[in-house]
Amino acid sequence: MDYNIEDIFKNIERFGWEKPKDVDANSTNCLLNSFGNCVHKQRLGFHPYAFEMANLVREGYIDRTTALKRIYQQENPHTVELVKKKLGLMENPFSDKM
Repeated sequence: MDYNIEDIFKNIERFGWEKPKDVDANSTNCLLNSFGNCVHKQRLGFHPYAFEMANLVREGYIDRTTALKRIYQQENPHTVELVKKKLGLMENPFSDKM
């Protein structure tokens, strides 16, 4: 099955969908994604989408530069703080004692 994110966006925009401005490069609709990515990277030392991006590069759906940009893009700190606050996690959620 072909994967082309621009084609996907173009198709769903016909139905009125707009990409939210407060989500990261690896999400189309979820504020939790930025927070989860931060926790994952802090606890495990790598981006949770690294293997998926590597596979998309190997299969030729995206180029390596695009994949690296998506993996190393910093999450929006305001979004991460908002999610922490909504979850009641004002202390450091990135420690192993969550």
